[in-house]
Amino acid sequence: MAENPNTQLRAGNEELTPTDRIARILHDQIVSGSVFLSAFDRLTTDKKDVTLLVGNEVDRAGVVGENKEIPLAETDQTEVKSEPVKYAQMRKISNEAIADTTPGILERNTKKLASAIYKGIDEDFLTAAKQTDVNKTAPTGVLNHAELKSAGEVKDNLDAVKDAVAEIADAEGSASLFIVHPLDAAEMRKIKVKLADKTDGNTYLLQGDQIADGLTVIEHKAMTRGTALIADREAVTAVVRKTMDVKLFDQRYAEFDATGVRGTFRASWVVTAPGKLRTVKVPTKATVKADDK
Repeated sequence: MAENPNTQLRAGNEELTPTDRIARILHDQIVSGSVFLSAFDRLTTDKKDVTLLVGNEVDRAGVVGENKEIPLAETDQTEVKSEPVKYAQMRKISNEAIADTTPGILERNTKKLASAIYKGIDEDFLTAAKQTDVNKTAPTGVLNHAELKSAGEVKDNLDAVKDAVAEIADAEGSASLFIVHPLDAAEMRKIKVKLADKTDGNTYLLQGDQIADGLTVIEHKAMTRGTALIADREAVTAVVRKTMDVKLFDQRYAEFDATGVRGTFRASWVVTAPGKLRTVKVPTKATVKADDK
């Protein structure tokens, strides 16, 4: 008799409970699906929190390992306790999908659960308000970081973008990301770059997924309208927990032949090198119309 390919008990298969399987899938989908957890330096940890060694705006210090001493350095450095924020979401998943171990079946059913979690992470990563409670260590959004500087405004040329890249290079960084709201990106793709004599050139402010000096464009609606973030990938460290907390609720959903699944994920981040981050003002539809008047 042929062996059932869907069984977890076939030779070489790791035996996982449904809770463990969903937890593993959720973690992988959130970390790979979140634009920002994927784009920046990432550290995973099983601990509830992690202490980072943060340098000045030029030098990027490394992560302090568990029970390790902080190394001596000439520059001023401080410990920053980055406490992961909890993100949770509830969803119904069919019992049949939970029991099926065919690759891809449970992944597809879990994707919506993961998506709801990382959307919250992405938005907070950029726009979370500055933490003012001295008893808490929740991270401040990157755009609200006190030391974040602007490189100017993009109107009909990319001088501000080039200035930002140069300033990041001066801070011993290498700018690689241009993060912008999708609607702003659409406007930039309609505006031709002006030549020195103020006539239109043959290129646009934004072409495809690349901008000046080869920056990779990330379009995300969590980004503030009218502002773009230019970043070195090493300017921010994201801290995520390896352990996903998953709870299954069978009885409540029995009549629907489904199980309630609550996934909880913890994520945090810390700006380790603000000198490797710059913002620029970018045209929006409203500003473009105003400039044309």
